Amino acid sequence: MSALSIFLVCLFPSVAAAWNGVGHELVSRIAWQDLSPSAREQAIALLVGTEEDLAIRAMRPAYGARRDQVWFERVSTWPDWVRSELPSENRSGWHYTNYFWTEDAKGRAVDLPERRGADVNIATELPRLIGVLGDHSRSASERGVALAWVLHLVGDLHQPLHCSARVTDRDPEGDRGGNDFKLSPAVPGQEDWRRDNLHRLWDSSLTRRWPKSFWESDWRYRDRLLEIVAGYESTPVPSEAIHSPEQAVADWAVEGFELAKTTCYPPSLVRDRPAPAQVLETAAEASAGRIAAAGRRLGGILEAALGAN
Repeated sequence: MSALSIFLVCLFPSVAAAWNGVGHELVSRIAWQDLSPSAREQAIALLVGTEEDLAIRAMRPAYGARRDQVWFERVSTWPDWVRSELPSENRSGWHYTNYFWTEDAKGRAVDLPERRGADVNIATELPRLIGVLGDHSRSASERGVALAWVLHLVGDLHQPLHCSARVTDRDPEGDRGGNDFKLSPAVPGQEDWRRDNLHRLWDSSLTRRWPKSFWESDWRYRDRLLEIVAGYESTPVPSEAIHSPEQAVADWAVEGFELAKTTCYPPSLVRDRPAPAQVLETAAEASAGRIAAAGRRLGGILEAALGAN
């Protein structure tokens, strides 16, 4: 990696996709608050030990009273950053799993269990990475990179459109988690990926609904969002889930899938048109609850893997 690339990591640590960088950092901040001092110490030691990945280490602030916590939060965006900046580390299929479904003539959701997504996906890789993180026979570098992935993927799993592929006549192979459900009209000469879409709306729903004020620091803005998110926390966090990650991840994926079917495609949402204000309101409120649950669950996973035994 070039010195310029590392410099850019330091300047733009929150450039990421789903959730957006702020969303992922909120998940990690909630988890950090739940961790014991020994688990925090172990997490930072593993990140220090990621000798094979300069980008992770470059995300660490040079100074500051909250240096370690800021680093821990920033690292949650690393798996999205490498998608464009470090293609050799890109694992795009790890970020989601597809449960296929459609709607009948009355608009009721109908599951399509015969349709299957890729064999390698978030439901297969997240439990494996949790295992690597908790395996003390592995190198610090290997476990540190696994930590970065776990920080990120627990967040991704709680974005409901990371578990959904809606099949329609227009999208017979599924809409790729709402990425193909455009929320703006096509413009001649404009690349299609630049158009707003349903997936992007959900990724950024918190920051769209509660934007950063120009006088707020990044730290204070995240603290304000944390207070908002805490008000929407409702999902139970069973302690036994951290001891059986395969089952927990599978359950959380189905939980997201059910939410996608019931919440993400309201009748007021019209393809190729901007989403009504109420759609953003609903997405933001649901996302706040999902981020709260992701942070609490992530904290439990990390405490089990890194805390004092």
